[in-house]
Parts: sequence; structure tokens; C-alpha cells
Amino acid sequence: MSEERKVREFAKYEFNSKELAGVAAELSAKCQQKATIEDEKKSVASTYKAQIDGIDAKVNKLATNYSLGFEYRDIDCFLTLDDKRKERIYARCDTGAVVKTEPMREEDFQECMKFSEGEAVEGEAVEVEGELVAAGTE
Repeated sequence: MSEERKVREFAKYEFNSKELAGVAAELSAKCQQKATIEDEKKSVASTYKAQIDGIDAKVNKLATNYSLGFEYRDIDCFLTLDDKRKERIYARCDTGAVVKTEPMREEDFQECMKFSEGEAVEGEAVEVEGELVAAGTE
């Protein structure tokens, strides 16, 4: 004799039209949610990449400075025109060390000629009516 009882078995179930509409709506919402989260991920990743790139650039600069032991900077210097050697000499204001020499320019020779003829160079002290004043302020 056969015995029948109720059990659960994993089997094919076909959706009706109302259930299919519900699945489609949920699918659409999850696709949109995924796209939104992926866009946020890209934005955050881009922000972090920019920050990391900035730090990498600074690390590379510091490593280079450390390994070389120096860097180039704008440093206050005195400029001396040596008309005998026909050179422009740049010396640091703080240490007096010569940082660069280069050939005199055409206008430098004119400047030296003015100075040798007794004309004052801008910034130099000259005597006007018995008093010392800076050139260019008379």
C-alpha cells in the first residue's frame, strides 16, 4: 500500500504577471543602487588617488633633497660688476659665498662707465650740497 505525505521539494515555479512586475521593479532598483555606489566608489577612489599622488610627489622631492644634500632656492645675493675681469659676480648676502659668475652684459659696461665718470649708481651714496644721500632721491 502507498502512503502519501506532504513534503517540501526544490522545484521549478513559474511567476505570474504580477510577480514578474515585482521582480522587474526590484531588479531596476538594485541596478540603480549598484550604479550609484559604483559612482561613489570612483569619486572616493579619485579623491584618495589625488591625495596619494600629492604625497608621493612630496616624498620624492624630500628623498631627492636628502640624497643630494641640497636644493635650489631663491637666495638674496649681492651683485658685483667686475669690469677688470668683465664678470657679474653673485655672492650670498648671508654668507658671502659666490654662487654664480657670468659674463657682463652690454648694459653692465655702460653702468661701469657711468660710475667711473663720477655719476652715482642707484642706491649708492653721493654728496649733494654737503650731505650724503642715496642716488636717485635728490
